[in-house]
Amino acid sequence: MVHEFKQTWMGRKLVRRTGWHYVPTLSHWCPACEEVHDFAVEQPFTNGAKWTWNGIRSAPSFEPSMNIRVGPYPEGLKETGMVDICHYFLRNGQIQFLPDCTHSHAGKTVPLPDIPAETVGKFTPIEGDPNDAS
Repeated sequence: MVHEFKQTWMGRKLVRRTGWHYVPTLSHWCPACEEVHDFAVEQPFTNGAKWTWNGIRSAPSFEPSMNIRVGPYPEGLKETGMVDICHYFLRNGQIQFLPDCTHSHAGKTVPLPDIPAETVGKFTPIEGDPNDAS
C-alpha cells in the first residue's frame, strides 16, 4: 500500500503531516534534538500514544508529556547500551524539558522555535485552515 505524504503549514511553529506515521500528526521543531517531533492528536499511533491540543498555533499546548526514547544502542554505535531521552511538556508555546532528558536542555524551559529555514524546504507549504486559531 502506498501512503501519500502531505503537510500543511500552521504558522511557522507547527506543521500538520499526514501519511508519515500512517496517522495525522502535528509536528514541531525540537531545539535539543535538532529535528522534528510529532504529536498524534486525531487518532493514536500504533502504540496507543495520543495527545490533546489547545488549538492555538502560535502558542500550542499538548497533553500529556512527550517522552521519546531511542536505544539502547548496539555495540559500535554511540555508547553501547545507551538510551537517548527527550522528555518534555509543550505548554503555551514553551518547551519544558524534564530532568530525565539526556541532552543539554534537561531541566530548561525554552520558547517553541520556528521550524528552521533550512528545514522548511523539506516541507511542502500548504495554506493552513484559516478558521484555526493562530
